[in-house]
Amino acid sequence: MEFDVTSRLTGNFDTPIYSVFHTHNESALEAVEEVFNREGIPNRRMESDTSGEWRPNYFIVVRPDDVSKAVSVLSELYCMA
Repeated sequence: MEFDVTSRLTGNFDTPIYSVFHTHNESALEAVEEVFNREGIPNRRMESDTSGEWRPNYFIVVRPDDVSKAVSVLSELYCMA
């Protein structure tokens, strides 16, 4: 299954539907990508094309079938922090 990069308007910017992580700091993506790669969850970086006040917006998108697993992995990660 391929990545679905369909977006929807969320507040003042477009958010990819299958985004499981969002940040304004591109360097924050590396840690999440590392966790997902270790867990075998295919992932992809995306950047919002919005020109609003809160930009840029960076996202980690996973395949639709991997959303639940990715959210679970992130939840466990944040509970441990």
